[in-house]
Order: sequence, then structure tokens, then C-alpha cells
Amino acid sequence: MIIEIILLVLLIISLYIIYNLNRKVEQYETFIEELKQKVSDTNSNINEIDVRGSFSSDDEIGFYFKYIKDLQNELSKYFNLESE
Repeated sequence: MIIEIILLVLLIISLYIIYNLNRKVEQYETFIEELKQKVSDTNSNINEIDVRGSFSSDDEIGFYFKYIKDLQNELSKYFNLESE
């Protein structure tokens, strides 16, 4: 009888732990999907801004723009998005 009670308590504790971990994983998945969408949108916006290449050709602004564009490309690679 004692063993059954101990096993039941362990089962209840395990189910509670699994439920909480599953809830956290779902929250992280939602966060990652939203971040992926934002990276995709930002990648499109950066390419729209510099259609003519005017930002890339300027010395000071071009340096920072190129740095931002490189960071954006790295994020795109991380999320397996196509670099446009």
C-alpha cells in the first residue's frame, strides 16, 4: 500500500513537471516563430531601402549599413531564410 501511494505521488509530480515544461516549450516556440517573422520582414525592408545602392556607396553611412546588412544576413542564415 505504501509503495502505491509513493508511486502515485511521484506520478502526479512527474505529470506536473511535464505539463510545466511543455507549456514553456510552447512559449519559446511562439517566440522563435515571431522572431523569425520579424527577421524576414526586416530583411525585406533592408533590401527595399537600398534598392539603388545609395546607402552602400556612402562612406560613413555605407559602413554602418553594410554592418547592419551583414548582421541581417547572419540572422537570415540562422533561420534558413532566403537572402534577397
